[in-house]
Amino acid sequence: MRIKASDLPPEIQAQLKASRPKNAPKARFGKRRKPGEMNDLERAYSEVLEIRRLAGEIVGWWYEGFKLKLTDRCFLSPDFVILLADNTIEVHEVKAVWGDKTHCEDDAAVKNKVAADKFWFLQFVLVGGKKMSGRFGGGYEW
Repeated sequence: MRIKASDLPPEIQAQLKASRPKNAPKARFGKRRKPGEMNDLERAYSEVLEIRRLAGEIVGWWYEGFKLKLTDRCFLSPDFVILLADNTIEVHEVKAVWGDKTHCEDDAAVKNKVAADKFWFLQFVLVGGKKMSGRFGGGYEW
């Protein structure tokens, strides 16, 4: 059973409000993304995949094409599922590049490692995208 702050006695609620800084963010990274809705980085990568599809390198690609069950209550929804021309299936996770490193949260990194071990017949690829400045024409570098 989950307890909400509104279920607590008023004096405890007041203590919780007082202990929280006034300008503390409510969510860790802002608004939560709706399933099936791409962010800017994923949208840019989907354009790269579409060019590869038109060139004949890949047969097709799907955004959040399936969910992989890792444990009882733990799932991984890969960003892209790609069917290559040789009928190989690749699973691509798109992450932002900050400086020289691809940024991947600890939980996402662990999920990807577990998925790669459990679903050994799939090829897992971590794709890093870096936003280019307007001086260089904008867009992303892969």
